[in-house]
Amino acid sequence: MGGYNDNYRSDYSRKEAKERKLRKEKLNLLFQNFSKKRDESSLILVYKEFQKQIGHNFVGELLKLDNKKLEKDFPGAEYEIKMRVNADFNSDNPDQFYFLDSIREKISISKGFLPDNLEAYRRPSENFYYGRGNEDILVIMSGIEGYILKKKGVLENISLGIKNDEFIFKRSEHLKRKCSQEDVFKAIQKVTLEGAEYKGKILRNRSRIDYLSTETGRLYEVVFDICDIIKPKNKPFKKTQIEAEYLGHVPDLFKKFQQGSERQITLELLALSDILMTVAKKVETHCGRIKSVVLTKERKYDFLI
Repeated sequence: MGGYNDNYRSDYSRKEAKERKLRKEKLNLLFQNFSKKRDESSLILVYKEFQKQIGHNFVGELLKLDNKKLEKDFPGAEYEIKMRVNADFNSDNPDQFYFLDSIREKISISKGFLPDNLEAYRRPSENFYYGRGNEDILVIMSGIEGYILKKKGVLENISLGIKNDEFIFKRSEHLKRKCSQEDVFKAIQKVTLEGAEYKGKILRNRSRIDYLSTETGRLYEVVFDICDIIKPKNKPFKKTQIEAEYLGHVPDLFKKFQQGSERQITLELLALSDILMTVAKKVETHCGRIKSVVLTKERKYDFLI
């Protein structure tokens, strides 16, 4: 009896190994096909097969095709759009992951963006804000590997004659990672001498996902944020936002990509936000339901002033 079972398991293992090899070969052929054609239809074909077999880090596999890294045509600049969320939560600590995952499930890949790398942050990040008037100067973010210092530039207006382009946030942003307490102390001293004051703390409970443009290969990070706002001498309160930020682009694989095009980034951020707003207002999870989503000019800093 044991010999029969052993032979059966051995035959089954060989069959499984053969099927895995065939699936891998099929996926590799689809990647090669997209690399040659570089069109939207072949991209969607390989994406669908990738989701069946692996399901995570599709953009990473695209970058491997030509041994490239994600490139940013505006290094040091931040382009993003924010949406204010009005929701009914069923508890004081709703899980933002389920809202973002529900949004992902409802977005059709025919809409021009492919979801990738859905990620939940199970531990809220503590962000401390220093500013001068309406200008946020320094954000100190506590993380597992130490502190992150984020220096913000002045907001610049996008005026391209595109409907709603005034909701695009553009400014410089400089990050310094893995900072020590001494680094933080020096940074606070510096901005204080420049006239900045401590404005308060925000606990960001967030989940994130990437969306790849099927036309241009530009990559956008979408974050669902449920924030606890803690201002000096004020009672804590909550704010909920969705934000989409341009991360960079997959080089050399997308024919419609235009290097250094603010117009293209603006159009895609607006298109992505429109899809997110349309879909999000229909989302209901065991944590609650979203009632409305609208574009907003509110920064996190504005919650504190």
